[in-house]
Amino acid sequence: MKIVLNIFESLLLSFAILLVVLCMTILNKRYVKFILDRTNYYQTVVDKINHDIEYNHYIDKNKVKNDINNYIDNYYMDKEYTNKIEPNINNDLTDYYNKQIKFIGPFKNFRIKKDVIDICTILVIAIIGLLFMKTKFIHNIDLIFVLSGIIGICISFLLYMNTYEGVLANLIKGMYYIYLGINILFVLYPLYKKVYLLIVKKKK
Repeated sequence: MKIVLNIFESLLLSFAILLVVLCMTILNKRYVKFILDRTNYYQTVVDKINHDIEYNHYIDKNKVKNDINNYIDNYYMDKEYTNKIEPNINNDLTDYYNKQIKFIGPFKNFRIKKDVIDICTILVIAIIGLLFMKTKFIHNIDLIFVLSGIIGICISFLLYMNTYEGVLANLIKGMYYIYLGINILFVLYPLYKKVYLLIVKKKK
């Protein structure tokens, strides 16, 4: 019974950590903008436009950045952005420009889906907290940490092996490192605690 309980709570904890990291990363507008800045994505878009447009033109990187950030702030909504490529001698440039701005999606009701995931995350954390309190004299918290960490590490490698490309791949890669790091700490903490206790006992 205790083994089943420990495994069940380990699975729940792994799932909860995954949801928390998901909310903090891919579903977080600041995180997305941070990754775009870090990977120099805004300049990449400008370079692509400069490469694709054959005639003499001008495109302001700051305007491109503002439109992409607005797209993120509006939860990837399908809206039309005014073409910022000057001079605009081709009416098709508006469609082309919008394709460069909308780097992912667009999605329908993305904000609602995000809010649902946020609420589910809070509920899962609350359930785990109550369950841990109810079973605090039955479960083995160190074993749960180790099992949860191992499960999380396995899930991390599944994230790492994703087949996405471009921006989405960079977003998932960042999430992977954060999730993997947390799970490694989960595995190491009980081991560290045991070693620490052994050292303290020897000193006494």
